[in-house]
Amino acid sequence: MKNIYKSWKTTLLGIILIGVGIGYVFVNASPDYILMSILIGAGIGFVFSPDSVIDLLKKKSKEV
Repeated sequence: MKNIYKSWKTTLLGIILIGVGIGYVFVNASPDYILMSILIGAGIGFVFSPDSVIDLLKKKSKEV
């Protein structure tokens, strides 16, 4: 639980992804529930992950 307050970058990204996933259902007439599940699942994962995950993703994207 300390990561939620300490790692504000991934927590904010996770909350945004969860909000987009929920908003996607209400905006579209026929939403794709698999996409919504992926967005919410990734959001929950980011809420509880440390900020070092973002640094790792940046490093991996520069290698490709």
